[in-house]
Amino acid sequence: MPKSGVTPLPVTQAALLTIEVDPPLRVEQTVAMVETTPPRPQHDLFISHASEDKEAFVRPLAQALAKLGASIWYDELSLNVGDSLSGSIDRGLADSRYGVVVISKAFIAKPWPKRELAGLVARQMAAGGAKTILPVWHGVSHQDVLEFSPPLADTVALNTATDGAEDVSLKLLKVVRPDLYEAHPRAELLRMATGTALNDLLSEIDATRAELEEARASLSEFQCPTCGAGLDVKTVVPLNDPRYPHETDYMLERFTCGYESADGRQLKPCPYDPSYPSPQDFELVTKQLQDGRWYCHAKPKTYNARLIDVASGTGETAEAAETDVRRRLPKRRTRKD
Repeated sequence: MPKSGVTPLPVTQAALLTIEVDPPLRVEQTVAMVETTPPRPQHDLFISHASEDKEAFVRPLAQALAKLGASIWYDELSLNVGDSLSGSIDRGLADSRYGVVVISKAFIAKPWPKRELAGLVARQMAAGGAKTILPVWHGVSHQDVLEFSPPLADTVALNTATDGAEDVSLKLLKVVRPDLYEAHPRAELLRMATGTALNDLLSEIDATRAELEEARASLSEFQCPTCGAGLDVKTVVPLNDPRYPHETDYMLERFTCGYESADGRQLKPCPYDPSYPSPQDFELVTKQLQDGRWYCHAKPKTYNARLIDVASGTGETAEAAETDVRRRLPKRRTRKD
């Protein structure tokens, strides 16, 4: 008979505790696992499995759940170099709301997964029997599970004999994260789980980039080829225009940065062009006028300097005239200007 004030465990929960683990858990450890109030879980689920099942099923399952948005504790995703294996797994057990148990012949034959299962059983008991263990049968029969744990054999389980990793992940998501499951149609969830949603997104990004490149190419004729400044003036200069002596009509384009071209041939360079002239490309020439004032003009030293019009200056002294011109000398610009 139970002591006064102690509620006996249901038969199914008591039977689950008959699972043998190596090393065995002491009585006080089991009681502590059942009676201690667990901290708020940080993960949606913990995946308990045998390493032999990782490649064929467990890794694709974990990857599909992660793509669906579930927070999972899975050794390949959760363990870092230098972590304590046993300590990390114990924290994973304690910090997960559900435990997915991939029951296979390799799982049944190993002691370590049994220890994880015993921890999940204790969690379920501490939760008052609420469903926290989600079994997945992988290559085992009902008889195999029955001999391993009768209560688990009596629990509704997913079976990889009929469902692949993506389908199992959707069914698990419906239990552990119904909010995510109900937020998308099943077809969209399946695309997310298989990774095709990401591939579609990448394809859309590539298509958008291609459209932007086409748009940029079509806009290039309205932008300075060096700095991208907008087109300010575009006009045909007729043959008989006395202001622009030339042999034939041509298309004059002037951009807001100052760059000019005639039928694509540069007339004035862009201030952002590395070859744009600097003050050192001009020689200041001064002379005194008849009225006693001084006159100064900038004499270009290079071809590009000859393409820039610099107004002359005057002053009461030669230095004043030079200063008047220097403030109008061209200066190469940078992107920081």
